Amino acid sequence: AGVPGLGPGAGSYFPRTWILPGGRGELVEYLKRKRLKGYQKHGTIIYKPASGMQGTGIMLIQHEGNLPTESGHVGRKAAVAQAYIPPLLYDGLKFDLRLYVVVTSVDPLEAYLHREGLARFCTEPYKTPSAKNLHRCYAHLTNYSLNKYNKEGYVLATDSQTDDSSNKSESSDDGRPFAGASKRPASHVIDELDVRGLIDGEEFWERTEDLAACVLRAMQPDLALRYRRNFPRDRESLSDAAGPNRSAPDLDDRRCFHVIGLDVMIDEKAQPRLIEVNSSPSLALDQEVEVVNEETGESRVRKQVSPVDVAVKVRVMRSVLRLVGDRTLESDLRPICGGGKEEAEEWTLVDRCRRLFAAVQVDTSKGMSAAHYVRFCRNAGLLDLGVVACVEINRCLGHDAAVLAPSSGEEPASPRCRAGVASMAWRSTRRFSANATPSSGRRVDGVEVDATIQHERDAVERA
Repeated sequence: AGVPGLGPGAGSYFPRTWILPGGRGELVEYLKRKRLKGYQKHGTIIYKPASGMQGTGIMLIQHEGNLPTESGHVGRKAAVAQAYIPPLLYDGLKFDLRLYVVVTSVDPLEAYLHREGLARFCTEPYKTPSAKNLHRCYAHLTNYSLNKYNKEGYVLATDSQTDDSSNKSESSDDGRPFAGASKRPASHVIDELDVRGLIDGEEFWERTEDLAACVLRAMQPDLALRYRRNFPRDRESLSDAAGPNRSAPDLDDRRCFHVIGLDVMIDEKAQPRLIEVNSSPSLALDQEVEVVNEETGESRVRKQVSPVDVAVKVRVMRSVLRLVGDRTLESDLRPICGGGKEEAEEWTLVDRCRRLFAAVQVDTSKGMSAAHYVRFCRNAGLLDLGVVACVEINRCLGHDAAVLAPSSGEEPASPRCRAGVASMAWRSTRRFSANATPSSGRRVDGVEVDATIQHERDAVERA
C-alpha cells in the first residue's frame, strides 16, 4: 500500500477493486464510509459483471442500496467493483487509452509495450459523478461500443477530416486527419497533452511501462506453468530454482506469442491507472456508419473501414510481427520485461517462487491456482514486499551466490520475510522426501531429487 505501482494506495497504478460476490461486505462498508464523510467524488464505484462485454451491465453506484440484490440473479454472479477514478480531461471530455503489449516469452518473461494505441473519448461533457448524472453513460464510460450510439455526440474518424483553424489546437504535429474524432491515435493525444503542459509525455510513457510490467509479473507464474505443461523442460533442482533467472529466452521459450490490450486512464494528477486487461483485444479495422436513403428516408447501418483503426492497429501489428518473425525491434516497441530491460532484482522473486513451486510439485499440469499462488506468496513472505526492500532467498537456502542487497537507505529484509521463503522450501522438500530411499541420487514420486537437498534442508533449519 502506497508503494508506486503496488497498491491500492497513494501512487498506485491500480484503483481499489472488489471481487464480488465474495467482497460485497467490504464494498458496502466502503460506500457507507465515503457517503457519511461526504466524499461523493471519491465514493463512486463502477460495477462490471464478469460475463459482460462491450459495456453491457456496467453501472455507476454511490449507495450500497443500489447494488444488485445479494440473493438475486445478478447479485449471485461474479462481478468486479472498482473505485471511480477522477479523470484528466481533454477539452472537457473523459477518455481512456487502449495500449498494446506483446508477450514473446513467459519463461523467462519477455514483453514489450507499443507506444501507440487508441484514445477513446466520451461523447458528452464530463461532470463530477452525482446522484443526478450517474445514468449518463456517455459522459462517464469511454467504451466505443456504447458511445457509438450517441448520434449527436459521436464523431467518426474519416479521411476527409482536416486540420482547419477551428480544431488546430487538437491536431497532432504530423497533421493526421483525426482531430476531434471520438477515436484518435493515443500518441497524438499524449503529445498534445504534453504541449498543453497537462502531462510530461516521456514520464507518462515510462510510468505506463512500469504499470504494464507490474501486470505481467502478476500474471506470469500461472502462464509459465501452463506453458511448460505443453513445452516441458527438465525439472530444475531447488538450487537452480532459487538462483538467478535465465538471462534471455531461447528458441524453445518462444514457441508462441500473445498481444494483450491494456485499458489505461490518466487520472486528475496526470498518472496512469489500470482499468482492465483484455486477453483478446479487438483488431477489427471497421466502424459502423448510418446511411440514410434519400428517396425513402429510411436509415440503415453499414460497416466501413475505419482510418484511425487502420493507422493504429496496422502499425502495431507490423511492429509485433517483425519482432516475432525476424527479431527486429522497432523504436515503437519498448521492452518492459526482459529484452535487455534493466529490472530490480526484487522483480525476479515472484518468478523464482514459481520455479520453486514447479521444482517441488509432482504435478503442475493444471498450473498454479489462485489459492496456490496466494498461499505460496504468503509463505514466502512476498506480501511483505510493500515494506521490505528484498528477500535474501539465496542466503536462506545456504548458497554463496550473489545475495539480493537492499538499496541504500532501505531496511534489510526482515527475519520473518527470510524465514517465509525458507519454511516454504522446507515444507515442500520435506513432503517430497518423506518416502525417499536413502541414496545420493533419489527419486521421489518419479522425480529426481538433487543430491544437495540435505545441505539445503540443513541451511533452511538454521535460517
